[in-house]
Amino acid sequence: MTREELHEAAMALPGATLDLKWGDDHCYCVGGKMFAATDGAYSNLSFKATDIAFEALTEAGRARRALYGPGQVGDAGGPGRPGRRRDGRLGQDRPRAGGGQAHEEAAGRAGAVTPAQIQAVAMALPGATHVRLWDRLDVYKVRGKVFASCAEGQGLSFKATEIAYEVLTRDGPGRPAPGFTPGHWVAMPLAELEADETAGWIETSYRLAAAGLTKKARKELGLA
Repeated sequence: MTREELHEAAMALPGATLDLKWGDDHCYCVGGKMFAATDGAYSNLSFKATDIAFEALTEAGRARRALYGPGQVGDAGGPGRPGRRRDGRLGQDRPRAGGGQAHEEAAGRAGAVTPAQIQAVAMALPGATHVRLWDRLDVYKVRGKVFASCAEGQGLSFKATEIAYEVLTRDGPGRPAPGFTPGHWVAMPLAELEADETAGWIETSYRLAAAGLTKKARKELGLA
């Protein structure tokens, strides 16, 4: 991306303003709150990321922690493709609000994840339901919207953010999940999962699915 494209994309957002701070840093703000920044040469981009994006980008080596504040990612345009940690696995999601119980149930258990563990994590989420199809596929939903599925031969399928999908399917152990929307759903072999990361993937998928519910439904689930 060129500096002109970056500037155009940032300034096209409603209420966006550009300020110069700390010498020649270009800071893009909305309502006085910074949402992106670059150095004067536009060689690096820093921005605030979701938990899953922050972990995926910084632990995969595609970016580093920015100096502007916690949760900020820097050098997003740096060289190299996303990769794995030394142990061959990707960084886990951090627990999200409302999903602490599910995360605690998965945390502390080492080794490959079982369908029973996945069920425990998924069913601990507010309003989650479970249906078993063809006597082999476990499907988990929130108010009718699928957020995860699991089968012994297929592994765990879940909805991911754009960055997580890219990291997991390009250089990680995942692949595009068959039967789901391309570019969003990831299929992971159970043998490639660890218990302490599974809750994060499932909770994130749950929230992405719940985002499509009505405001009233989200409020009833404690997500509004």
